[in-house]
Amino acid sequence: MRTMLGRLRHRGSSYDEIWSSPSVALGANRLEIVDPAGGRQPVSNESETLFAVFNGEIYNHRELSRLLTGRGHRIRSKCDSEILVHAFEEWGSGMCDHLRGMFAFALYDARHDRILLARDPAGVKPLYVGYGHDNSFFAASEAKALVGFATSADLLAPGHLHDGSQPVAYHPPQETMRYHSFGEAAAHLRELLNEAVTLRLPEDLPFAVFLSSGIDSSLILALAARARPDVIAITFGLPDSPEVRDAKQFCQCLGVRHEVVELPFQALVARYEEVIRHLESFEPNLVRASLITHALCERARQLGVRVALAGEGADEQFAGYEDFRHLPEEELDRVLQAFFDDLHRTQLLRWDKIAMAHMVEVRTPFMDRRVVDFARSVPPSFKLSRPSGKATPLAKAILAEAAKDLLPESIRLRAKIAMDDGVTAGGARQWNRLLSAHFASCPLPPLPETICVQFAITNKEELVNLSLMLRYLPPEFISTSRITVRKTPI
Repeated sequence: MRTMLGRLRHRGSSYDEIWSSPSVALGANRLEIVDPAGGRQPVSNESETLFAVFNGEIYNHRELSRLLTGRGHRIRSKCDSEILVHAFEEWGSGMCDHLRGMFAFALYDARHDRILLARDPAGVKPLYVGYGHDNSFFAASEAKALVGFATSADLLAPGHLHDGSQPVAYHPPQETMRYHSFGEAAAHLRELLNEAVTLRLPEDLPFAVFLSSGIDSSLILALAARARPDVIAITFGLPDSPEVRDAKQFCQCLGVRHEVVELPFQALVARYEEVIRHLESFEPNLVRASLITHALCERARQLGVRVALAGEGADEQFAGYEDFRHLPEEELDRVLQAFFDDLHRTQLLRWDKIAMAHMVEVRTPFMDRRVVDFARSVPPSFKLSRPSGKATPLAKAILAEAAKDLLPESIRLRAKIAMDDGVTAGGARQWNRLLSAHFASCPLPPLPETICVQFAITNKEELVNLSLMLRYLPPEFISTSRITVRKTPI
């Protein structure tokens, strides 16, 4: 257990906290955010028959604490992790239906000598599981922790439980929403997003919003600044790029502190291997975006920030990509669902692993359970509006309507900005040209052809990335299921 925790020490400053019995060991490296003094892990109930370790945040933990206390539970701390053992006492494996947040946890019931693992419905927090040669069971937040102990490492699917033998889906109740008009729906979305942002604000810690000057992150910043004017906005790019200028101007309007992260190309490329080691993926679009995420989170940590908000998930739910504009309405929901289902192993994984490498917790209001239910309830025409007399549909139309009077028109109605479009003054073209030149100059890694076939390698960049990844993970730990939805949202 100490070896596993040592490999994940970057995920928490309070580390090597272990509880064990003859049949199970639980350990945690805790990033102290909620109730630092009272939230040590593993946490137990008062009779010490239930024990849990947990990564994430339960945003409704105060509400659950009041409810459970009213039903006779003795809750000793203000920390969300303690809620888990009492929620299990009250609802058993149905406890996840009551949790609103991002989470991956392991809970041990000593009375029945059984383990229960769970991952949140959207898969914001990762959880890997695997078996040893003697059929022993292992789980951790990152695959690297299982090397040498398990024979493989598989991501537990979002919205699933695992009892050490097999995964089982759980189905939290969905909120069905019906609206008489586009305007009514947009007003409700505004309320839901305001609630989602407010729930994710830390009480007494400095925090940041990663700002691109696109509608998603700008709306989050505007809502966050209303509740916490001391928010810091952090943008990556060169000072003379249009996106950075727009972000700076918007922050000035809000009266918000704005930090610009500017790194030369070679400084980014120098982090390539470190990024792949933390990301545990060789997919080019994820690795490229992770270089920028790494720089953003590094600056956040330098500023003393432990919690940051990001606009992840809006494009996949509200049709933000350029490609979506050409889809017929009857196809849009199906394609959006495919993008959304991939998030847990693509962009959400990127934010979690790269941010936690800097001991920064990234929270994503667009992945809030109620916002997700809303997006599934509204018709495609609310997401892709086709104004009469205009050839080009308006992407994320309902989000633009919800942002009225909060954002300037230049941001509210702007076309999608990809993560790398704001990297340099020349935009994505220059960034990609520099990266292509870098890979052209790299020596060809001597990987066996069988490996290239196994992982469906199609170009030199994938080959270089995979060779770096194999320095830290054996082939059995790397998914051969390639990412087919290859976009880089922000």
